[in-house]
Amino acid sequence: MAKIKVNLRKEYRQSLRLLIRLTRVLITKLDKFSNKYKRYAFKNYAELGEIPNKYYEDYWQDLYKLLEINTRTIIDASSTTIKSSRLLQKAEDEVAQATYDYVTTHTAQNVTYITETTRKQIQQAIAYSISEGFGQNDTAEQIAKSTAFSKQRSKVIARTETHQAYNYGNNKIAGNLALRRPRKIWLSALDLRTRSWHSAMNRKNVAVEDDFEVLTPVKNSEPQIRYMKYTGDSNGGASNVINCRCTTLYLDEEDVDIIDE
Repeated sequence: MAKIKVNLRKEYRQSLRLLIRLTRVLITKLDKFSNKYKRYAFKNYAELGEIPNKYYEDYWQDLYKLLEINTRTIIDASSTTIKSSRLLQKAEDEVAQATYDYVTTHTAQNVTYITETTRKQIQQAIAYSISEGFGQNDTAEQIAKSTAFSKQRSKVIARTETHQAYNYGNNKIAGNLALRRPRKIWLSALDLRTRSWHSAMNRKNVAVEDDFEVLTPVKNSEPQIRYMKYTGDSNGGASNVINCRCTTLYLDEEDVDIIDE
């Protein structure tokens, strides 16, 4: 049986286009969510002079539900990047299991972090208003204008969550398929926006069960190796995850010829 030719840059561009489309959908959803909770925060403070704990409980629950539903869409779409060869066929049970695993670990953790950051940003807006001698309504306005509800924040959250879920899904599904010599390749954007240490990772090729070793800059210290299962892996820390556009390609080394442009 003839080998399949795989063009790495073509594969990267296809994955990036899919990521961009999925991210835009999530940005729209997060903007609506953010506007809802901006109004909710304004109403709470204008009427009560505080943001009660129930606000943050509702925030967590609603955001979790939003990302849970969205994760299924992302991981289902991500499987298209690994089913293109004759050996990588999509399996519904694999998608369902990957979605469950991601939601119960990463989504829950991410939602908790986002909620706590929102709490801090609201508290900062309140502290600023009090220091400036603002009244209750003016403070409510400051809360609504805070970065907690900005469009830029929605974009960062959407990009990071989409990228993580997409690459997590690919990793889980590829790892459970019966491949003879399974490999994974780190693919980077290779443009001016790409982190220099991610450009250095481009085309790094390791066994599916192994980690990528990413030599990562550390503030006020020597660079350190971060061990990552896939691009977007939270084990890499914020400097390797936030706004990253890298992707991971999975293949059977016995069945492909790699070409590049």
